[in-house]
Amino acid sequence: MSSTYVDGSTPLDAAHMNALQQKVEKGLANGYASLDATTKVPIAQLPGAGTLPSPVVNGQWLKGVGGAAVWTALAPADLPAMSTFGTTFPGSPVDGQEHTLVDTTTGTPVYSWRFRYCAGNADPYRWLFVGGASWIVGTTGYMATTATTNTDLTSGPTMTMPKEGYYKVEFGLHTVCTAVTGVFTGYAHCFSSLNGAGYEANINYPQSYIGGYLVGSEPRLFAAGDALKIRCRISGTNSTVFESAWIIVTPMRLIGG
Repeated sequence: MSSTYVDGSTPLDAAHMNALQQKVEKGLANGYASLDATTKVPIAQLPGAGTLPSPVVNGQWLKGVGGAAVWTALAPADLPAMSTFGTTFPGSPVDGQEHTLVDTTTGTPVYSWRFRYCAGNADPYRWLFVGGASWIVGTTGYMATTATTNTDLTSGPTMTMPKEGYYKVEFGLHTVCTAVTGVFTGYAHCFSSLNGAGYEANINYPQSYIGGYLVGSEPRLFAAGDALKIRCRISGTNSTVFESAWIIVTPMRLIGG
């Protein structure tokens, strides 16, 4: 029988043997960890066992709630940069949260706008536009008119504002006079069903078959459901064509909901 450890030098005396942990100490306090059938240390023998609950649903993470560690679903408040997507803004947003607003989630959206929530904004329009293409309708519409009062462009572009807030609205159309008796002026503006007329563009016609483009741009506050369209008029009695109009809308700051 050997009188030394397998290293061939440490003696098998009482001092060294008493330093060894016995098999019965496996898995006990001040003992040593055991291995389960998968050759892993059982959870019950890991530090913190009994205080950290096991996850039961994918997508959850461990965080402190009232001083206790719990598994709970990820929320925007946990990761403010986590982006959401839909036809309405999320309720109870947190500062820095992002959301992509679309008009439909079941087909090809007309617009797809990305916003970031700014909790410190002084007014309620806290969803700030940070990216996406403008919403464009046109070119369409045609009428020959002698109207001296604002008249809807026949078959002109229309759009309905999806949310209350500030938008940049751009519009334009082509115009040409077909007969002139003296110099006169043509006018066009983008009309809001709730706010009335906005910026009015104009052009002078010095003679027959002279025309050009009427264009305008302005930031405005609109309500949800506000309908936009093009209206035109002239200052004289000469027949004038208004045609091929467009409206371009880009959001700036919107309210939630």
